[in-house]
Amino acid sequence: MKVICIDASYRPQEIPISCWLVEGQEYTVLRVGKNKLTNEDYFMLKEVQPTPPYGGYKVDRFILTPPENIEALYELQSIEK
Repeated sequence: MKVICIDASYRPQEIPISCWLVEGQEYTVLRVGKNKLTNEDYFMLKEVQPTPPYGGYKVDRFILTPPENIEALYELQSIEK
């Protein structure tokens, strides 16, 4: 699935610029996860990954192309296992 970054602001200082998002750039989602502390969904991307302890990038930073449902992505992942 392809997504486009619409918010690359507020990069944590621990994450190098080379591991951060570029606004307007298209990325490929490998997996979707849920942050256990904040309960927010995040994407793990093919093209770039943040440094630990970050597992991915908040879903709110992207638009889906074409629009898809996050719940459907979780269902697809469970089928693929």
